[in-house]
Amino acid sequence: TVHNFAGVEQTVELRLRNRGQTLALVSQRVAPGARSPVTLDVARAPDEMVEVEVRASRDALAVDNHAWVSLRGRQPVSVTVASARPVFLQTIGTWLNACPRVRWQQAAAADAMPPAEVLITDHAEWLNRWPSAVMRFPNPQRHPRVVLAHWVTEQAHPLGEYLQPLAVVPSAIDPVAAEVPGSESVLWAVAGGQKIPIAQTGIHHGQRIVSLAVDPAQASNAPTVVLLFLNSLRWLIGSAG
Repeated sequence: TVHNFAGVEQTVELRLRNRGQTLALVSQRVAPGARSPVTLDVARAPDEMVEVEVRASRDALAVDNHAWVSLRGRQPVSVTVASARPVFLQTIGTWLNACPRVRWQQAAAADAMPPAEVLITDHAEWLNRWPSAVMRFPNPQRHPRVVLAHWVTEQAHPLGEYLQPLAVVPSAIDPVAAEVPGSESVLWAVAGGQKIPIAQTGIHHGQRIVSLAVDPAQASNAPTVVLLFLNSLRWLIGSAG
């Protein structure tokens, strides 16, 4: 991700090098004050560290223009999706299929959940049987109501990355679903004069948890909801190493 701290739009050039050879090169316009993801396509990744170089016409801090990263050795992350609702399993499964690093499996009952590094479920009572990272959605029996709300994000938190401030998002919200002891709210929905927490993060009984108050089954085509899901998964995967 490239962040343009300048007050004007500018072209940013990213180059990937290995032993003096350019493996990939891309230029991209970035709006003033904006952050933008940049993709570098590499035909064949070397087994050693490679250099990432960034250049911009207006650059007040050249010291952070180089980084050395490894393109190999990133192990797949195992995810279990547990729900009694086929529509939940299908929606989450579709989103996970867009993540090449994720290997996911499904479970329809608590006693049938295969072990994995991350659990995604819409049953809060199943969390007690899970030892690691969890993403929790509303219980379908509560029937979350669909509202058209402005989403307000905590930009400093990874869950808020790339989300537009005050974006209007149609979604089914259950305010109770996001409540987790010892957690902090990082995203809110403003509707009908109320500010409703819809995303909380925290650690509870040793588990790293993201609790979302949005029903994905009723928001499968909402880009903002999908982006929130992917941000949450990335935060949990970071905890899984």
